[in-house]
Amino acid sequence: MDEDDDRYRARGRGGAEPRKIGNRFRDGRALQMGRTEAAGWRKEVVIDVGDGTTRVADNAKFNSLSNQVIETVETKVAKGKLKNTRELREQLAKDVRLANEQKIRCTWEIAAGKIPKEVARMLAHAARDTGGLFQAVELTREERNSAFQASRTLERSIAREAAQVLAQQLERLKLERDRADPTLQKQRERDEAAARQQQRDRGLADAVVIAKEFAEKFLAPPAPQPTPSPPTPDKGEAQRQELERARLEREAAAARVAEQRREAARAHARLPRDVVHLLALGQDKEIWSSTADPSETVQLRTQAGTEARHREQQRGIVRGD
Repeated sequence: MDEDDDRYRARGRGGAEPRKIGNRFRDGRALQMGRTEAAGWRKEVVIDVGDGTTRVADNAKFNSLSNQVIETVETKVAKGKLKNTRELREQLAKDVRLANEQKIRCTWEIAAGKIPKEVARMLAHAARDTGGLFQAVELTREERNSAFQASRTLERSIAREAAQVLAQQLERLKLERDRADPTLQKQRERDEAAARQQQRDRGLADAVVIAKEFAEKFLAPPAPQPTPSPPTPDKGEAQRQELERARLEREAAAARVAEQRREAARAHARLPRDVVHLLALGQDKEIWSSTADPSETVQLRTQAGTEARHREQQRGIVRGD
């Protein structure tokens, strides 16, 4: 990220832009360093210094047992040099007191183009006077830019969560409005019931289609096979060959029927329970029944026998009664 993208310039002294930039840097740096509430950290914590004044720490860590502040972190960011202001000197003096009197570890993380000599000298004296409980850490430009990038990621995440919360609140308000108006509530219930019924109808229609395809493929009754008459003794080899062909055709037809039944059984075992139920209902209603009426079967066989004798007579085959 280019330096000019940080937008450090304020619209006048004490404007909102520097505070916004400082907060972004603080939050991004805290996210990078794991300074979260789950780890015992809080931001913008007011600490009693002990002389009637307070110190507002950017980040402060609390002892989980005593609920006392044990560590603070102050983040400083500037595009140019870090200015030696009265506010900076007052903050430094308060942190020295907190380190010496309350044994709080205080750390300053500074991301600036330059630290003036007088400021660097004050920071070194503070570290020496507190026995190392106070320390100043100068961050690189890469660390500074990485903190701003982490802050932007955090802001987008917070915005998404806020949008989800708002959507949930709107849905709750809609439900409350529907409950308050019986007409709207009844209409909502009718709409939900209609949607559920449509879903059930779609599922039933799909099951019917599957059942019909299964019936057409596996449950179609085989075509009736004509029964050949016994051979006459005076036709010799030609009739024996015809009988042999008829026998082979019967065996082939029987093998095909047996294979169809085995395949139907295997497919039937793989069908869902709902489809099996629909098939059972269909067979009860004789929609896909493969059995014929006995009288119809006798009639078909009689007609088939008559036609077969007529063809034999045309070929010169005469049968005895």
